[in-house]
Amino acid sequence: VTHPSGCFKFSDPINYGNTSIKDIGKLMQFSLYPNPAKNYIILEGLHFYSGHLTVRVKDMMGREVYTSEFDYSGKFEKIIETSGLQRGMYFVELNENSGKAVYRIVLD
Repeated sequence: VTHPSGCFKFSDPINYGNTSIKDIGKLMQFSLYPNPAKNYIILEGLHFYSGHLTVRVKDMMGREVYTSEFDYSGKFEKIIETSGLQRGMYFVELNENSGKAVYRIVLD
């Protein structure tokens, strides 16, 4: 910062801490198929402990068109019905205690 008299001083650094969201796609193994899909998509996952997962499907405008929550332990499979959705691109958002992952799918 420079004062009108020509003196200057450095400001102290500002520490914001960790502002990132942990990507659970790196912590858990997920498969989302088929892609492109027609009437359904299958979410398969494998984790080494139990937990609670929220699945949200959002359209390109960010509107939530599907939501499901379930508990899992180890390997799991979830069928997501998409036959009532219009063709186009969607995002599948997976939220778990340790973080979040987002995948892109196309409905044909």
